[in-house]
Amino acid sequence: PVPPTALALLEPGPGEGASIEAQLLEALLHHRDFLRQRVPWLFVLHYSGLGGARAMQLETPPPVALREGLTKWLTRAKRAGRVDLAEPKAIAEALCGALEARCFNAHVGGATYAPGEDEAVLRQLIRVLLPPREAPARARKKPLKRKPG
Repeated sequence: PVPPTALALLEPGPGEGASIEAQLLEALLHHRDFLRQRVPWLFVLHYSGLGGARAMQLETPPPVALREGLTKWLTRAKRAGRVDLAEPKAIAEALCGALEARCFNAHVGGATYAPGEDEAVLRQLIRVLLPPREAPARARKKPLKRKPG
């Protein structure tokens, strides 16, 4: 067993050269490719005499390692003022869980079980879970006051 390769993309933290959405999408698509290779093996190990859990003995199991790495990355993006989110750990769980479910479902039932393009689905999830930051309060225009009469 090897740690998720997307961790190498997340380790440096959010870069300045690309949008948060683009960086996150790149890491998630990289992880999708990693999962597509590993999911069939997990099924084989699970039904073998070894059992999946015993065969995947690592200090930190791959799904946990990715969640931790993504949580750290999101926390750094939040501290840098690049995203406005309350719970980086919950966002990491939602993104990882959705991606894992799509990969497992696609392995079991093909495109019928995981409809849509992964990139489009992940992009929409990112946009829903990490909405763009609002402009600072002082930069927003104040609503016009209506004069009585």
